[in-house]
Formats: sequence, C-alpha cells, structure tokens
Amino acid sequence: NADREMIKEMLERRNAGLQSSYVWATTLNTDVVDKYSELVNITSEKTDLFFHAIKFKSPNGRADVARFDERTKEIKSANELYAQAWLDVQASCAFGDSFDYDQIRIETIGGYSAAIVEEDWIEGSEFRVDGIETTSISAFTFNEISTNLYL
Repeated sequence: NADREMIKEMLERRNAGLQSSYVWATTLNTDVVDKYSELVNITSEKTDLFFHAIKFKSPNGRADVARFDERTKEIKSANELYAQAWLDVQASCAFGDSFDYDQIRIETIGGYSAAIVEEDWIEGSEFRVDGIETTSISAFTFNEISTNLYL
C-alpha cells in the first residue's frame, strides 16, 4: 500500500510537470542557407537573441512570411540580425492549442531598432502580419550562450 501511494504521488508530480512543460521535436530548416544566405554569419559574436514561435495561417501563411523574409534579408544582414536556427516543428508535446507552432526561429538582435524603420521592413512586415496567427510569439532573450546551427 505504501508503494502504491508513492507511485501515485510520483505520477501526480510528473503529470503536473508535463502540464507546465512544452517540448517541440524539430528539424533544421534549410531555407536560410538556400534562400537567405545573407542571414548566416559565422563571425558574428552577438549573443542577445530573438525567439520567435510561429503559427502560420492557412493556406498561404508560410508563403506570406517568406515574402517578408525575402524583402528584409538585406536589411537584417546589414543590421546584424542573423539566423542562429530556424526550426520546423514536426511534433509537439504541449497542453492546449496556444503552444501549437509550425516554426521556431532564433536570431541575433543586432541593430533591430535601425532595421525596423527601413521602408522595405515596414512594407514587408505587412506580409508577416498577414501570414501568422495571433498565437505566434516573439521575445527577446539575453544569454551568454548561443550556438549557430548553420555553422
């Protein structure tokens, strides 16, 4: 009976932990290397990062965001906004729809404030807004540890 209680408590703690955890199984997106090579910089020492979790709108959201990427790739490069990883979500383990994403992007912040006032950025952002669901998130993260998966 004591063993049964202990197992029950362990399962309850595990369940509580899972309810507050989010795990995504991803593959490395190759579009950065193939289409936006300007965003791969092996010499950048930037460690302040953007974290974007993106849910694309159907049916054309991914294409809309690709139009933003194409329009802003030179601005990003000139302002040191480099891709560390674009990860396509293949499976997820998260409770609720609010953490259902299609892609996770990790990028250096660089000169973000200078980039977003550029005409092509402003116009291109309309495609990004049109292409993503409101459940998508973007956040700054300030870490001293960063690994560029495109190296």
